[in-house]
Amino acid sequence: MTYRNPRQTLSVGVTALHTWYNVALQQRPELYNLFAFSGSQNTGVGLHYSYLWQNLNFFGETVRSGNGALGTVNGILASLSERVELSMVYRHYARDFQSMYGAAFGEASRNQNERGLYTGLKVKFSNRWQLTGYYDRFSFPWLRYRVDAPSDGEEYLLRLQFMPGKTTLLYGQYQHERKARNETIAGEALRQVNPTFSHRYLLLLDVSPVPTLRLRSRVQVSQFRQSGPQRTGYFMGQDVTWERNYTRLSARYALFDSDDYDTRLYVPEQDVLYGFSIPAFFGRGTHVYLLAQQRMTRNLEIWFKLSHTHYRDQRTVSTGLEQIEGPRRTDVRVQARYRF
Repeated sequence: MTYRNPRQTLSVGVTALHTWYNVALQQRPELYNLFAFSGSQNTGVGLHYSYLWQNLNFFGETVRSGNGALGTVNGILASLSERVELSMVYRHYARDFQSMYGAAFGEASRNQNERGLYTGLKVKFSNRWQLTGYYDRFSFPWLRYRVDAPSDGEEYLLRLQFMPGKTTLLYGQYQHERKARNETIAGEALRQVNPTFSHRYLLLLDVSPVPTLRLRSRVQVSQFRQSGPQRTGYFMGQDVTWERNYTRLSARYALFDSDDYDTRLYVPEQDVLYGFSIPAFFGRGTHVYLLAQQRMTRNLEIWFKLSHTHYRDQRTVSTGLEQIEGPRRTDVRVQARYRF
């Protein structure tokens, strides 16, 4: 239920969600799960708002879970001038806050046991040059998975973008993250909680030499260090997209080389309609994919995607039920849409 004033500057609403399971959920008996949801029912009631005043937009939401704990997100979007924009978001999720399907802004995968302040900035130097970045400082009052003590961290990113024309885009990006994680040290009886440091670099060039052709080149580097030596991962990829009339073809060829899972590289790639694909690359190998979209008739469209990854110096791919014998993995997706 939402109310909006006649001038559309104020919006206030109330939401409620009741979740019921026919079987009670039980968490693993780990200390970090002490305040996680267990049971068969949970009710969340929340209040959200948005207020627009001149060049400022205030917004937020506060929710009370079934056990009485609170979670809240509040922020402001500000247009300081024609060339400068600022955003700030504060979040606080109590350690016993329980939201079954919450996907609010945060560092952790669950909206629980977290508080932090995010600040983003965008500066347009000219029509061609633009600088964007953010700084996020966060803390976790209770234990987390693979972190046996309360901890904190920070993350910041800077991106410098150059757009000489409507068909060319070039930008470089740097991202740094500091977080705590358990570490087992030889000769020590107990695990220690030590900080980890991640550095990620990205250079991307997007060019359309002709209206039907688009080329995108990407280079990514990932570095990770805890208390030992620094490890590194690399990714280089070339994307090609060709589109004409009712046919669209996209392809990628990429090389990757990563020391371990901590230096994995996430790279988004195109997928079938409503599909979402950001694979993680680690180890050594090559990756290719081909995506074809064809409009067959006025009402019928078909998508076909074939992706193939070849790992070097590996005898198996993935683990558990998804383990594949051999160093290769191939995925095929076919989708059709018919409009009535």
